[in-house]
Amino acid sequence: MASYLKKYIDHPGKVIDILEKVIKEISGSVEFNNYDANSAKLAEVTRAIEALAEKDVDVPEELRRLKSTLSLAVHDQEKIIQQLQGLEIRLSTLLDGLRIMLSKKGQAATTRRLKKRYVLETSPAILQKEIRKALRELGGQGRKKEIVEIIQRNLDGKFKKNDRIKKNGTEQWILNITKERGFMVREGALKSGSPHGIWELRGR
Repeated sequence: MASYLKKYIDHPGKVIDILEKVIKEISGSVEFNNYDANSAKLAEVTRAIEALAEKDVDVPEELRRLKSTLSLAVHDQEKIIQQLQGLEIRLSTLLDGLRIMLSKKGQAATTRRLKKRYVLETSPAILQKEIRKALRELGGQGRKKEIVEIIQRNLDGKFKKNDRIKKNGTEQWILNITKERGFMVREGALKSGSPHGIWELRGR
């Protein structure tokens, strides 16, 4: 056994302490309110530039500089968000494996649940990631239909076997994102008091 691992094996809680500090350090580099605002403004500026280009109108240099500044800011923060999302997926998988080891009676059922979630259906972590991505593209809020259209476009060719099975005329992945939306509201990632039919990121 590597000597540096022994202290963590003897005191595994230290691993959680370190991980918590790492997550705080990484997430501290992202101002999520600012990120959502910049993403929405970048989309608006991009549309304005495209509209001017279609009319053969010279794009003001100030507008070009603004797009460049916003693109850089959004790109840098997206890299950090992707790091956190990747960490979330790995931790979810790790915790599911730990639950299997801790429960002999529930082992077979948990294994089947994991197989269904990660092999036959798109995982909840990925669906939540796509919900956030779609809402950021919509400026922080949108109707379910708009969000479904964006996620369908982004996951085209990546859907798993059971994702496209229909229940009462609705594909399974759409039912699953509705369920994940409920979890995200309870966890505070999405607002709970939004107008009927509107999904909205918290802290836009």
